[in-house]
Amino acid sequence: MSALRLALGAEDGCTELSAPYADCFLGVPLRFVQGRPRPCMPPLDDSEVRQLEAARSKLREAYQAVRGIPARPLPNGRNP
Repeated sequence: MSALRLALGAEDGCTELSAPYADCFLGVPLRFVQGRPRPCMPPLDDSEVRQLEAARSKLREAYQAVRGIPARPLPNGRNP
């Protein structure tokens, strides 16, 4: 509910959501002002930068793998 209130512009504030950031979707802090989100990453030390880059790489690989799988109906005719 908190994220919805922020996204609708009912209040301003900061929350962490999955959002487009540096070529993929990552869980990053977003500051909402009048319903408009802006990433607000805190300063990161070298270890945190490496961890963030590792997460981006894993997510990028996963997104590419998912996109490469053609959508096929299940045998009973339903899609997941």
